[in-house]
Amino acid sequence: MSTSSASADKPAAPIAASSGVEAQGKQHCVRCHANFSTDSNASGNCVVPHVFDASQAFDFGDGQRYFPSHCCGDDEIVVQDTPSSSSRSTEMLQAEEGKGTKTGEDVSDAKAREEGEALFKIANLGPCFRGRHTTVEDDIEMQYNGWNILRCVTDEEGRCMRVHLAQSDKEPVFSTGVIYTTGDAEDREWADEDAEKEKGSEVLVKAA
Repeated sequence: MSTSSASADKPAAPIAASSGVEAQGKQHCVRCHANFSTDSNASGNCVVPHVFDASQAFDFGDGQRYFPSHCCGDDEIVVQDTPSSSSRSTEMLQAEEGKGTKTGEDVSDAKAREEGEALFKIANLGPCFRGRHTTVEDDIEMQYNGWNILRCVTDEEGRCMRVHLAQSDKEPVFSTGVIYTTGDAEDREWADEDAEKEKGSEVLVKAA
């Protein structure tokens, strides 16, 4: 696996074009790493999910666990509903469904809790980014954050080996399930520095 090397100013960006993809009449998106057709690149086709930190779960004693995102910090949090937090049994929900009562909870979800599965409340969790696919890395240079918007990593034939992170309405994406490279750590440093500068600017504006 080949990776990009860092320049004096910014981490270098490897070439994202894939000869195999181009031969099929498709392009490779350098933001979400999906392959797409240029004639069907509508706004909203490029979707990047939030990536959450599994090692930083907060527990407030309410039977739930709260996970902050790497990409957006505490601004985006996913909640895990543990089995012990549900007092409504499968039988209760099935009985209410039979009466036509809307319970706000799916019977299959209650059954999963009773079987020891911890469910995530992500029904209203949108993606971190939604827009058009792009093949121009310079256009999104400032978006690379080393967590969910990642630079292409190419093989000897110039094909990107990144895995497209899919947005799901069932399971959140955790960083433990993403393959990262040395270049990603460099982008995180740049992103953290930019975030600190932005905070400093906000403080100066408020002080003025």
